[in-house]
Amino acid sequence: MVSKIKVELSPVTRISGLMTVEAVVDKNKVKEARVMGTMYRGFEIMMQGRKTEDAPYFTERICGICSLAHGLVSTYAVEKAYAVKVSEPVQMLRNILLGFELLQNHLRHFYLLGLPDFVESRALPFQPQNGRDYRFNMGETQRLVNNYYQAIEISRLCHESIAIFGGKAPHNHGIVAGGVSVAPRSDLVLKARSNLQKVNTFLRDGLARDVDLLARRYEDYFRLGAGPGNFLSFGLLPLTPSGNPVLPSGVYYHGKAHPLDIEAIVTDIKYSWFTQEDHETVPDPDKPGAYTWVKAPRYKGLVMEVGPLARGVVAGIYPPRSSTMDRIVARAYETIQVGDIMAQWLDTIKLENQVDWKVKPKGELVNPVSVGATEVLRGSLYHRLKTEGDNVLEYDVITPSEWNFSPRDQNHRPGAAETALTGLPVAKIDRPVEIYRTVRSFDPCISCATHLLTPEGSLQRFVME
Repeated sequence: MVSKIKVELSPVTRISGLMTVEAVVDKNKVKEARVMGTMYRGFEIMMQGRKTEDAPYFTERICGICSLAHGLVSTYAVEKAYAVKVSEPVQMLRNILLGFELLQNHLRHFYLLGLPDFVESRALPFQPQNGRDYRFNMGETQRLVNNYYQAIEISRLCHESIAIFGGKAPHNHGIVAGGVSVAPRSDLVLKARSNLQKVNTFLRDGLARDVDLLARRYEDYFRLGAGPGNFLSFGLLPLTPSGNPVLPSGVYYHGKAHPLDIEAIVTDIKYSWFTQEDHETVPDPDKPGAYTWVKAPRYKGLVMEVGPLARGVVAGIYPPRSSTMDRIVARAYETIQVGDIMAQWLDTIKLENQVDWKVKPKGELVNPVSVGATEVLRGSLYHRLKTEGDNVLEYDVITPSEWNFSPRDQNHRPGAAETALTGLPVAKIDRPVEIYRTVRSFDPCISCATHLLTPEGSLQRFVME
Protein backbone atom coordinates (compact mmCIF):
# COMPACT_ATOMS: atom_id res chain seq x y z
CA MET A 1 0.00 0.00 0.00
CA VAL A 2 1.41 3.39 -1.04
CA SER A 3 1.09 5.95 1.75
CA LYS A 4 3.03 8.81 0.17
CA ILE A 5 1.09 11.03 -2.20
CA LYS A 6 2.45 13.99 -4.13
CA VAL A 7 0.02 16.92 -4.23
CA GLU A 8 0.41 19.81 -6.68
CA LEU A 9 -1.60 22.98 -6.14
CA SER A 10 -1.23 25.12 -9.26
CA PRO A 11 -1.94 27.91 -9.42
CA VAL A 12 -2.61 28.87 -5.82
CA THR A 13 -5.47 31.35 -6.10
CA ARG A 14 -6.50 34.35 -3.99
CA ILE A 15 -2.93 35.61 -3.82
CA SER A 16 -0.95 38.21 -5.78
CA GLY A 17 1.03 36.60 -8.62
CA LEU A 18 1.58 33.05 -9.83
CA MET A 19 2.56 30.34 -7.35
CA THR A 20 2.61 26.56 -7.26
CA VAL A 21 2.92 24.39 -4.17
CA GLU A 22 4.16 20.81 -4.33
CA ALA A 23 3.75 18.72 -1.18
CA VAL A 24 4.53 15.13 -0.36
CA VAL A 25 1.84 13.87 2.02
CA ASP A 26 2.47 10.71 4.03
CA LYS A 27 -0.23 9.34 6.35
CA ASN A 28 -2.17 12.63 6.13
CA LYS A 29 0.80 14.79 7.06
CA VAL A 30 3.05 16.95 4.86
CA LYS A 31 6.54 15.48 4.89
CA GLU A 32 8.12 17.84 2.39
CA ALA A 33 7.00 20.96 0.53
CA ARG A 34 8.28 23.10 -2.29
CA VAL A 35 6.93 26.57 -3.06
CA MET A 36 7.49 27.80 -6.61
CA GLY A 37 7.31 31.27 -8.13
CA THR A 38 6.62 30.47 -11.77
CA MET A 39 6.76 33.83 -13.56
CA TYR A 40 10.03 35.55 -14.43
CA ARG A 41 9.97 39.34 -14.09
CA GLY A 42 13.48 40.75 -14.52
CA PHE A 43 13.12 44.23 -13.06
CA GLU A 44 16.77 44.30 -12.01
CA ILE A 45 17.81 43.85 -15.63
CA MET A 46 15.19 46.31 -16.79
CA MET A 47 16.62 49.00 -14.52
CA GLN A 48 20.13 48.92 -15.96
CA GLY A 49 20.92 52.07 -17.93
CA ARG A 50 17.87 54.00 -16.72
CA LYS A 51 18.18 57.46 -15.23
CA THR A 52 18.70 57.18 -11.50
CA GLU A 53 15.95 59.68 -10.69
CA ASP A 54 13.47 57.51 -12.63
CA ALA A 55 14.08 54.45 -10.46
CA PRO A 56 11.08 55.03 -8.14
CA TYR A 57 8.66 55.19 -11.10
CA PHE A 58 9.96 52.00 -12.70
CA THR A 59 10.16 49.96 -9.50
CA GLU A 60 6.58 50.94 -8.57
CA ARG A 61 5.52 48.71 -11.46
CA ILE A 62 6.92 45.62 -9.74
CA CYS A 63 3.50 45.27 -8.12
CA GLY A 64 0.07 46.87 -8.36
CA ILE A 65 -0.75 46.14 -4.71
CA CYS A 66 2.33 47.52 -2.97
CA SER A 67 3.48 49.94 -5.67
CA LEU A 68 3.79 52.90 -3.30
CA ALA A 69 6.03 50.85 -1.02
CA HIS A 70 8.48 50.10 -3.84
CA GLY A 71 8.47 53.71 -4.99
CA LEU A 72 9.11 54.93 -1.45
CA VAL A 73 12.01 52.56 -0.72
CA SER A 74 13.54 53.30 -4.13
CA THR A 75 13.26 57.02 -3.33
CA TYR A 76 15.14 56.42 -0.07
CA ALA A 77 17.97 54.80 -2.05
CA VAL A 78 18.11 57.65 -4.60
CA GLU A 79 18.14 60.27 -1.84
CA LYS A 80 21.00 58.49 -0.09
CA ALA A 81 22.95 58.30 -3.34
CA TYR A 82 22.75 62.08 -3.75
CA ALA A 83 22.77 62.94 -0.02
CA VAL A 84 19.42 64.71 -0.36
CA LYS A 85 17.62 65.42 2.91
CA VAL A 86 13.91 66.12 3.18
CA SER A 87 11.98 68.00 5.84
CA GLU A 88 10.12 66.37 8.70
CA PRO A 89 6.67 67.28 7.28
CA VAL A 90 7.62 65.56 4.01
CA GLN A 91 8.70 62.48 5.92
CA MET A 92 5.43 62.48 7.85
CA LEU A 93 3.34 62.77 4.70
CA ARG A 94 5.21 59.81 3.22
CA ASN A 95 4.43 57.82 6.37
CA ILE A 96 0.74 58.66 5.97
CA LEU A 97 0.78 57.52 2.34
CA LEU A 98 2.48 54.25 3.25
CA GLY A 99 0.05 53.83 6.15
CA PHE A 100 -2.97 54.07 3.85
CA GLU A 101 -1.42 51.48 1.53
CA LEU A 102 -0.81 49.17 4.47
CA LEU A 103 -4.42 49.54 5.66
CA GLN A 104 -5.92 48.74 2.25
CA ASN A 105 -3.71 45.69 1.87
CA HIS A 106 -4.33 44.23 5.33
CA LEU A 107 -8.08 44.70 5.02
CA ARG A 108 -8.14 43.15 1.58
CA HIS A 109 -6.02 40.23 2.70
CA PHE A 110 -8.12 39.34 5.73
CA TYR A 111 -11.54 39.59 4.08
CA LEU A 112 -11.06 38.96 0.37
CA LEU A 113 -8.11 36.57 0.27
CA GLY A 114 -7.97 34.68 3.55
CA LEU A 115 -11.46 34.59 5.06
CA PRO A 116 -13.11 32.52 2.27
CA ASP A 117 -10.98 29.57 3.43
CA PHE A 118 -12.96 29.57 6.68
CA VAL A 119 -16.49 30.70 5.68
CA GLU A 120 -19.08 28.68 3.81
CA SER A 121 -21.48 30.87 1.86
CA ARG A 122 -22.71 30.98 -1.72
CA ALA A 123 -22.74 34.77 -1.30
CA LEU A 124 -18.94 34.78 -1.55
CA PRO A 125 -17.48 34.78 -5.07
CA PHE A 126 -14.95 32.21 -6.27
CA GLN A 127 -15.49 29.92 -3.31
CA PRO A 128 -15.05 26.22 -4.10
CA GLN A 129 -18.14 24.18 -3.36
CA ASN A 130 -18.14 20.99 -1.30
CA GLY A 131 -15.52 22.42 1.02
CA ARG A 132 -14.92 21.30 4.58
CA ASP A 133 -14.12 22.37 8.13
CA TYR A 134 -16.51 25.32 8.42
CA ARG A 135 -17.22 26.25 12.06
CA PHE A 136 -19.33 29.42 12.09
CA ASN A 137 -23.05 29.38 12.81
CA MET A 138 -25.54 31.02 10.46
CA GLY A 139 -25.56 34.40 12.22
CA GLU A 140 -21.78 34.60 12.39
CA THR A 141 -21.47 33.61 8.76
CA GLN A 142 -23.87 36.33 7.69
CA ARG A 143 -21.96 38.97 9.65
CA LEU A 144 -18.66 37.90 8.10
CA VAL A 145 -20.13 37.94 4.60
CA ASN A 146 -21.59 41.43 5.17
CA ASN A 147 -18.20 42.67 6.38
CA TYR A 148 -16.52 40.99 3.40
CA TYR A 149 -18.43 43.29 1.06
CA GLN A 150 -18.07 46.33 3.31
CA ALA A 151 -14.31 45.78 3.39
CA ILE A 152 -14.21 46.36 -0.38
CA GLU A 153 -15.57 49.88 0.10
CA ILE A 154 -13.35 50.58 3.11
CA SER A 155 -10.26 49.43 1.21
CA ARG A 156 -11.30 51.72 -1.66
CA LEU A 157 -11.33 54.69 0.75
CA CYS A 158 -7.70 53.93 1.60
CA HIS A 159 -6.75 53.95 -2.09
CA GLU A 160 -8.70 57.19 -2.55
CA SER A 161 -6.68 58.73 0.28
CA ILE A 162 -3.45 57.73 -1.42
CA ALA A 163 -4.67 59.44 -4.59
CA ILE A 164 -5.51 62.61 -2.62
CA PHE A 165 -1.83 63.17 -1.82
CA GLY A 166 -0.18 60.91 -4.40
CA GLY A 167 -2.08 61.78 -7.57
CA LYS A 168 -3.40 58.26 -8.17
CA ALA A 169 -3.31 54.73 -6.88
CA PRO A 170 -1.72 52.40 -7.65
CA HIS A 171 1.57 53.78 -9.01
CA ASN A 172 1.31 57.17 -7.31
CA HIS A 173 3.16 60.30 -8.43
CA GLY A 174 3.29 61.94 -5.00
CA ILE A 175 6.62 60.62 -3.74
CA VAL A 176 9.65 61.97 -5.57
CA ALA A 177 13.31 62.15 -4.60
CA GLY A 178 13.76 65.27 -2.50
CA GLY A 179 10.15 65.98 -1.65
CA VAL A 180 6.56 65.40 -2.71
CA SER A 181 4.63 66.45 -5.79
CA VAL A 182 1.33 67.30 -4.06
CA ALA A 183 1.47 69.61 -1.03
CA PRO A 184 -1.30 69.03 1.53
CA ARG A 185 -4.03 71.67 1.54
CA SER A 186 -6.67 71.96 4.22
CA ASP A 187 -9.39 70.45 1.98
CA LEU A 188 -7.20 67.45 1.14
CA VAL A 189 -6.37 66.83 4.78
CA LEU A 190 -10.06 67.09 5.76
CA LYS A 191 -11.01 64.56 3.09
CA ALA A 192 -8.29 62.16 4.24
CA ARG A 193 -9.40 62.55 7.86
CA SER A 194 -13.00 61.79 6.90
CA ASN A 195 -11.93 58.67 5.01
CA LEU A 196 -9.70 57.50 7.85
CA GLN A 197 -12.48 57.99 10.40
CA LYS A 198 -14.69 55.61 8.39
CA VAL A 199 -11.81 53.16 8.05
CA ASN A 200 -11.04 53.18 11.78
CA THR A 201 -14.70 52.71 12.68
CA PHE A 202 -14.77 49.58 10.53
CA LEU A 203 -11.49 48.36 12.05
CA ARG A 204 -12.91 48.64 15.58
CA ASP A 205 -16.45 47.41 14.90
CA GLY A 206 -15.71 44.91 12.15
CA LEU A 207 -12.14 43.66 11.88
CA ALA A 208 -11.40 43.47 15.62
CA ARG A 209 -14.53 41.40 16.30
CA ASP A 210 -14.10 39.22 13.24
CA VAL A 211 -10.48 38.27 13.86
CA ASP A 212 -11.29 37.52 17.50
CA LEU A 213 -14.13 35.23 16.39
CA LEU A 214 -11.91 33.51 13.83
CA ALA A 215 -9.17 32.93 16.41
CA ARG A 216 -11.66 31.40 18.86
CA ARG A 217 -13.36 29.12 16.34
CA TYR A 218 -10.06 27.97 14.82
CA GLU A 219 -7.94 27.97 17.96
CA ASP A 220 -6.11 24.83 16.80
CA TYR A 221 -4.44 26.87 14.04
CA PHE A 222 -2.32 28.51 16.72
CA ARG A 223 -0.53 25.12 16.78
CA LEU A 224 -0.27 24.64 13.03
CA GLY A 225 1.97 26.20 10.38
CA ALA A 226 4.98 27.14 12.51
CA GLY A 227 7.76 28.91 10.61
CA PRO A 228 11.50 28.82 11.32
CA GLY A 229 11.18 30.74 14.62
CA ASN A 230 13.50 33.48 13.35
CA PHE A 231 12.12 36.97 12.67
CA LEU A 232 13.49 40.07 10.92
CA SER A 233 12.27 43.67 10.72
CA PHE A 234 13.70 46.84 9.17
CA GLY A 235 11.43 49.02 11.34
CA LEU A 236 7.88 50.10 10.51
CA LEU A 237 7.08 53.73 9.61
CA PRO A 238 10.54 54.90 10.65
CA LEU A 239 10.33 58.62 9.94
CA THR A 240 8.30 59.92 12.88
CA PRO A 241 8.66 63.30 14.69
CA SER A 242 10.48 61.59 17.57
CA GLY A 243 12.98 60.08 15.16
CA ASN A 244 11.99 56.61 16.31
CA PRO A 245 10.01 54.15 14.20
CA VAL A 246 6.53 53.07 15.22
CA LEU A 247 7.95 49.56 15.47
CA PRO A 248 11.74 49.13 15.76
CA SER A 249 14.19 47.32 13.54
CA GLY A 250 15.87 44.17 14.73
CA VAL A 251 16.10 40.41 14.42
CA TYR A 252 15.00 37.57 16.67
CA TYR A 253 16.74 34.20 16.58
CA HIS A 254 18.07 31.55 18.95
CA GLY A 255 15.37 32.70 21.37
CA LYS A 256 16.77 36.23 21.73
CA ALA A 257 16.39 39.69 20.17
CA HIS A 258 19.42 41.17 18.40
CA PRO A 259 20.25 44.46 16.63
CA LEU A 260 19.85 44.42 12.87
CA ASP A 261 22.99 44.23 10.73
CA ILE A 262 21.81 44.86 7.19
CA GLU A 263 25.22 43.87 5.83
CA ALA A 264 24.58 40.32 7.07
CA ILE A 265 21.93 39.74 4.39
CA VAL A 266 23.00 37.51 1.50
CA THR A 267 21.06 35.94 -1.37
CA ASP A 268 21.37 32.26 -2.25
CA ILE A 269 20.46 30.93 -5.74
CA LYS A 270 21.23 27.21 -5.32
CA TYR A 271 17.64 26.16 -6.15
CA SER A 272 16.61 29.26 -8.13
CA TRP A 273 16.57 29.52 -11.94
CA PHE A 274 19.63 31.79 -11.95
CA THR A 275 23.36 31.40 -12.41
CA GLN A 276 26.29 33.64 -11.55
CA GLU A 277 28.23 34.96 -14.55
CA ASP A 278 30.94 37.62 -14.35
CA HIS A 279 29.71 38.89 -10.97
CA GLU A 280 26.15 39.14 -12.34
CA THR A 281 23.10 36.99 -11.66
CA VAL A 282 21.49 35.93 -14.95
CA PRO A 283 18.37 33.87 -15.73
CA ASP A 284 18.85 30.13 -16.30
CA PRO A 285 15.44 28.43 -16.71
CA ASP A 286 17.08 25.07 -17.55
CA LYS A 287 19.27 24.95 -14.43
CA PRO A 288 19.34 21.39 -13.04
CA GLY A 289 17.73 21.00 -9.63
CA ALA A 290 16.25 24.50 -9.53
CA TYR A 291 12.50 24.90 -9.11
CA THR A 292 11.57 28.58 -8.73
CA TRP A 293 12.26 32.13 -9.92
CA VAL A 294 12.36 33.26 -6.28
CA LYS A 295 15.78 33.67 -4.72
CA ALA A 296 16.67 32.72 -1.13
CA PRO A 297 17.66 35.64 1.15
CA ARG A 298 19.34 34.62 4.38
CA TYR A 299 20.45 36.56 7.47
CA LYS A 300 23.72 35.26 8.88
CA GLY A 301 22.86 32.03 7.14
CA LEU A 302 19.48 31.78 8.89
CA VAL A 303 16.02 31.42 7.37
CA MET A 304 13.92 34.40 8.44
CA GLU A 305 10.19 35.05 8.57
CA VAL A 306 9.09 38.64 7.87
CA GLY A 307 5.77 40.49 8.04
CA PRO A 308 3.40 41.85 10.69
CA LEU A 309 4.04 38.88 12.99
CA ALA A 310 7.81 39.35 12.73
CA ARG A 311 7.44 43.08 13.41
CA GLY A 312 5.41 42.37 16.54
CA VAL A 313 7.90 39.79 17.81
CA VAL A 314 10.92 42.04 17.21
CA ALA A 315 9.11 44.94 18.94
CA GLY A 316 8.25 42.74 21.92
CA ILE A 317 4.51 43.33 21.58
CA TYR A 318 3.69 39.84 20.31
CA PRO A 319 4.84 36.51 21.80
CA PRO A 320 7.82 34.99 19.97
CA ARG A 321 5.90 32.20 18.29
CA SER A 322 4.82 31.40 14.75
CA SER A 323 1.69 29.76 13.40
CA THR A 324 -0.99 30.14 10.75
CA MET A 325 -3.35 31.93 13.15
CA ASP A 326 -0.60 34.05 14.73
CA ARG A 327 0.12 35.58 11.33
CA ILE A 328 -3.55 36.40 10.77
CA VAL A 329 -4.05 37.88 14.24
CA ALA A 330 -0.81 39.89 14.22
CA ARG A 331 -1.75 41.44 10.86
CA ALA A 332 -5.17 42.49 12.14
CA TYR A 333 -3.73 43.97 15.35
CA GLU A 334 -1.18 45.93 13.33
CA THR A 335 -3.94 47.28 11.08
CA ILE A 336 -5.81 48.71 14.06
CA GLN A 337 -2.61 50.14 15.58
CA VAL A 338 -1.56 51.89 12.37
CA GLY A 339 -5.06 53.31 11.84
CA ASP A 340 -5.00 54.89 15.30
CA ILE A 341 -1.53 56.37 14.81
CA MET A 342 -2.42 57.82 11.41
CA ALA A 343 -5.40 59.62 12.95
CA GLN A 344 -2.99 61.40 15.29
CA TRP A 345 -0.65 62.29 12.43
CA LEU A 346 -3.40 63.73 10.24
CA ASP A 347 -4.46 65.97 13.13
CA THR A 348 -1.00 67.54 13.25
CA ILE A 349 0.07 67.58 9.59
CA LYS A 350 1.45 70.89 8.37
CA LEU A 351 -0.33 72.56 5.48
CA GLU A 352 0.91 73.93 2.18
CA ASN A 353 1.74 77.42 3.42
CA GLN A 354 3.61 76.21 6.51
CA VAL A 355 6.55 74.43 4.91
CA ASP A 356 8.56 74.33 1.71
CA TRP A 357 7.26 71.21 -0.04
CA LYS A 358 9.08 71.81 -3.31
CA VAL A 359 11.42 69.18 -4.64
CA LYS A 360 14.96 70.26 -3.87
CA PRO A 361 17.49 70.34 -6.72
CA LYS A 362 19.37 67.10 -7.11
CA GLY A 363 22.77 67.20 -5.48
CA GLU A 364 26.05 65.67 -6.55
CA LEU A 365 26.46 61.92 -6.44
CA VAL A 366 27.90 61.14 -3.02
CA ASN A 367 27.24 57.43 -2.55
CA PRO A 368 27.59 55.36 -5.75
CA VAL A 369 26.14 52.41 -3.81
CA SER A 370 23.12 53.12 -1.63
CA VAL A 371 20.39 51.13 0.08
CA GLY A 372 16.78 51.94 0.84
CA ALA A 373 15.14 49.63 3.36
CA THR A 374 12.05 49.73 5.54
CA GLU A 375 9.05 47.65 6.58
CA VAL A 376 6.16 47.70 4.15
CA LEU A 377 2.87 45.84 3.78
CA ARG A 378 4.10 42.24 3.80
CA GLY A 379 7.42 42.68 5.58
CA SER A 380 10.99 43.81 4.96
CA LEU A 381 11.70 45.55 1.64
CA TYR A 382 15.24 46.26 0.42
CA HIS A 383 16.38 48.20 -2.67
CA ARG A 384 20.09 48.43 -3.47
CA LEU A 385 21.18 50.99 -6.07
CA LYS A 386 24.57 51.25 -7.77
CA THR A 387 24.98 54.33 -9.95
CA GLU A 388 27.43 55.53 -12.58
CA GLY A 389 27.00 59.21 -13.27
CA ASP A 390 23.24 59.79 -13.48
CA ASN A 391 22.45 56.25 -14.63
CA VAL A 392 21.65 52.98 -12.89
CA LEU A 393 24.52 50.54 -13.18
CA GLU A 394 23.07 47.80 -10.95
CA TYR A 395 19.77 47.40 -9.12
CA ASP A 396 18.80 44.73 -6.64
CA VAL A 397 15.48 44.17 -4.85
CA ILE A 398 14.74 41.81 -1.95
CA THR A 399 11.04 41.72 -1.19
CA PRO A 400 9.07 40.38 1.80
CA SER A 401 7.69 37.46 -0.21
CA GLU A 402 11.20 36.63 -1.33
CA TRP A 403 12.04 36.05 2.34
CA ASN A 404 8.88 34.09 3.14
CA PHE A 405 8.59 32.08 -0.09
CA SER A 406 12.24 31.41 -0.74
CA PRO A 407 13.36 27.95 -1.86
CA ARG A 408 15.95 25.82 -0.15
CA ASP A 409 19.46 27.24 0.09
CA GLN A 410 22.87 25.68 -0.49
CA ASN A 411 22.61 24.02 2.93
CA HIS A 412 19.23 22.55 1.86
CA ARG A 413 17.31 24.55 4.47
CA PRO A 414 13.75 25.24 3.31
CA GLY A 415 12.30 28.76 3.27
CA ALA A 416 9.84 30.07 5.83
CA ALA A 417 6.65 28.96 4.03
CA GLU A 418 8.16 25.58 3.13
CA THR A 419 9.04 25.14 6.80
CA ALA A 420 5.51 26.11 7.87
CA LEU A 421 3.98 23.51 5.55
CA THR A 422 6.25 20.69 6.70
CA GLY A 423 4.48 18.59 9.32
CA LEU A 424 1.09 20.14 8.58
CA PRO A 425 -1.80 17.64 8.94
CA VAL A 426 -4.04 17.23 5.89
CA ALA A 427 -7.41 15.67 6.65
CA LYS A 428 -8.64 15.35 3.04
CA ILE A 429 -6.03 14.90 0.33
CA ASP A 430 -8.49 15.97 -2.40
CA ARG A 431 -9.14 19.30 -0.64
CA PRO A 432 -6.04 20.26 1.38
CA VAL A 433 -7.53 23.36 2.98
CA GLU A 434 -4.85 23.32 5.68
CA ILE A 435 -2.18 23.98 3.05
CA TYR A 436 -4.15 26.84 1.51
CA ARG A 437 -4.83 28.47 4.88
CA THR A 438 -1.18 28.31 5.89
CA VAL A 439 0.20 29.59 2.59
CA ARG A 440 -2.27 32.49 2.49
CA SER A 441 -1.51 33.43 6.11
CA PHE A 442 1.81 34.85 4.83
CA ASP A 443 -0.10 37.16 2.40
CA PRO A 444 1.89 36.02 -0.69
CA CYS A 445 2.90 38.54 -3.35
CA ILE A 446 4.77 36.42 -5.87
CA SER A 447 4.74 39.25 -8.42
CA CYS A 448 7.14 41.01 -6.08
CA ALA A 449 9.15 37.91 -5.25
CA THR A 450 9.85 36.62 -8.77
CA HIS A 451 12.56 38.21 -10.71
CA LEU A 452 9.27 39.38 -18.36
CA LEU A 453 7.96 37.16 -20.66
CA THR A 454 7.84 38.08 -24.35
CA PRO A 455 4.62 37.40 -26.26
CA GLU A 456 6.26 34.22 -27.55
CA GLY A 457 7.04 33.11 -23.99
CA SER A 458 10.82 33.16 -24.23
CA LEU A 459 13.16 34.98 -21.88
CA GLN A 460 14.74 38.10 -23.21
CA ARG A 461 17.60 40.27 -22.02
CA PHE A 462 16.92 43.95 -22.49
CA VAL A 463 19.56 46.35 -23.77
CA MET A 464 18.95 50.00 -22.95
CA GLU A 465 19.41 52.42 -25.82
